[in-house]
Amino acid sequence: MQMGMDLDKWNNLITEIRKSRTTFDNAETTKSFGTIVIEFGNIQSKVSLKYDAWQQEFVSHFAIVLSENMQVFVRDVAKARKELEQESNLEGTISEAIPILNHIQRLDGQVPVWRDLSETLRLSERSLERQRYSFPDTWIYSEQSSGEWSSFLEIYERKKGLIASELSRKRFFGISISTLISFP
Repeated sequence: MQMGMDLDKWNNLITEIRKSRTTFDNAETTKSFGTIVIEFGNIQSKVSLKYDAWQQEFVSHFAIVLSENMQVFVRDVAKARKELEQESNLEGTISEAIPILNHIQRLDGQVPVWRDLSETLRLSERSLERQRYSFPDTWIYSEQSSGEWSSFLEIYERKKGLIASELSRKRFFGISISTLISFP
């Protein structure tokens, strides 16, 4: 299975690995078949150690993938937030407002993707916590990414509300601008 940067696939794999561990968490070290008794305590211990090492390897790789996704998410959302903060008001002409409208419309398509990703990042981090992963000092925690996401959403919703209000007031050539530009 190709995992790549797909956090959902990684989450599923890590969950399956954790659940499969119960196979080795068994106090039974012997099995009797009639007069034959098989003692497998030493082998079970060795297999458990190997399984734990293998599991840690997957968890470490998952943490790298999650960290990269978290960094990209925070960077992209912070950039979008800063761009929204720098955009001027809509008090000017329609030609001055069009770039802002276009930017908001592009963000309209990105917001649902980011909303889902924000939740996936949070759940992925919880999965690592359940695995007792030791986060490095440079880790961007989901609380930090959620804070950036909340800041962006606040500004985005405010700008969108201002745009909707301004569009409903402006009329060009006797036609409301909102009928000229499809803006939800």
